[in-house]
Amino acid sequence: MLVTVLLVAAGEFASFLVMGVWHGAFLRLPVVAPELDDGSVARRFFSSRNLLADDLRRASHAYDGYPWADQFLRERDERIAGWMHRYEPFRVWGNVEVHGTYINIDQHDSGLWRRTVNPCRDSRTRPTQVWLLGGSVVLGLDAPDFATIPSLLSQTLNGPGRPCTEVTNLSVEGYVLNQNLVLLTQLLKGGHRPEIVVFSGGPNEAYSGIYSPGLASAHPDLLEMRARTDHDIYWPGLIDRVHLLRVARGVVTRTIGPPTLLTADRQGEPVAADWSEGAIRTKVTETLDNYEANIAMIRTLGAAYGFKAYFFWQPNMRFGSRARTRFERAYLQSPEFSDPDEDRAMDAAYAEAERRAARTGSFVFLGHVFDGVEEPIYVDEVHFGPRGNAIMADAVAQRLRP
Repeated sequence: MLVTVLLVAAGEFASFLVMGVWHGAFLRLPVVAPELDDGSVARRFFSSRNLLADDLRRASHAYDGYPWADQFLRERDERIAGWMHRYEPFRVWGNVEVHGTYINIDQHDSGLWRRTVNPCRDSRTRPTQVWLLGGSVVLGLDAPDFATIPSLLSQTLNGPGRPCTEVTNLSVEGYVLNQNLVLLTQLLKGGHRPEIVVFSGGPNEAYSGIYSPGLASAHPDLLEMRARTDHDIYWPGLIDRVHLLRVARGVVTRTIGPPTLLTADRQGEPVAADWSEGAIRTKVTETLDNYEANIAMIRTLGAAYGFKAYFFWQPNMRFGSRARTRFERAYLQSPEFSDPDEDRAMDAAYAEAERRAARTGSFVFLGHVFDGVEEPIYVDEVHFGPRGNAIMADAVAQRLRP
C-alpha cells in the first residue's frame, strides 16, 4: 500500500514538473503562434499555469505608452492565476473579493463589485445612480480600476458643470443578458434604485447562443455544470485537478485531436454540433430573439421602478472596416486562436445584430465604433486595452447625455 502511494505521489510530482515546463517553455506565443510575437514576450522555463493569454496582452501593444502597464499586467497575471467564481443563486456564479494596487473587487451591501473611480464628491444631494451590467469587457479584467469602461464613463459624466453621478460596475465575467436580467431583479427586490441602467454585451450572447452551449435561453458552461450535477463523479473536473491525468489527456489530445464539440438541444441535452448554414441561421435568430425579449422585460421593469435602460452590442476584432494592426491580422489568421465554426457563428450573429439594431432600435450596435482608429485596440478577439475602453465609454456617454 505504501509503495503504491509513493509511486502515485512520484508520478504526480513528475507530471507537475512536466506541465510546468510545458506551460513555461512550450505552450507560449513564440512557439505556438510565432507570427504574433515580435520579441515583446519574455521567455520562461517553468510556469504552473497557461501563459498564452498573458503573452497576447504583451504582444498586442495595446498597453504601449502607459506608465502603469508593466506593474498592472504583473498584478493581473497573479490575480487571474488564482481567479475563482463563487456560486450565486439563480445567477450560477458571481465575483470574488480581490484587493490589489490596480484590481479591486469590493464588498458592498448589494454584492461584490469591481471598484469604480467616481470623481464626484458632492455629498449635498443624492447623486444620480448609473449601473453598468455586462461581462468581462465591462468588468474590466484588462484594465486598472481607473481605466475600466465604468470609471471612464463616470469621469465623462462628472465633467465640469454636470450634476453629480455615481457609476456602479455590476458586471461579472462571462455573464449573458439572461443572467444580468436575474441580477437586476435581485437588486430591485433588495430595495436598490438606479436612475439609469446600462447593459453592454454581445460577444457572450453570440458565443453562448450559437456556439457553446448553443442554446439562447441558457447560461454559458451549461453542459459542464449539468454534468457536474447529474453525475456522482465529473471526470473532466477530476482530470483538471490531477497533474498525472492532465498530462495523459494532453498526450491523447495532441495525438488524436480534441474531442468533438457538443452543443445543447432545446431541452439542454448534449448533442453533436451542427454547423450547417441552416442550423446557424436558426440559432442566430433564436439568440437575437431571446436578446430582444430580455430587453423588453427590462424596459417593463424600468417603467415600474422608474429607471431608463440602455443596451449596447460590443465590437469584436473580426467585425468592422477598421485597418487592423499587424498583431490583429496575425491573430485572426492563426490556427491556434481561430476556429472556423466559431468564426462563422460570430460573423452571422454580428451581421444579424447590426440589422436588428437598425430595424427595431431596441439596442445600439457598436460593431463599427473602432472604425478609423489606428492605435492598437484589441488584446484578443473581444477584449481590448485602455484605448478601446475610452472609446467605448465615450460612445455610451453620448447616448446618456440629456
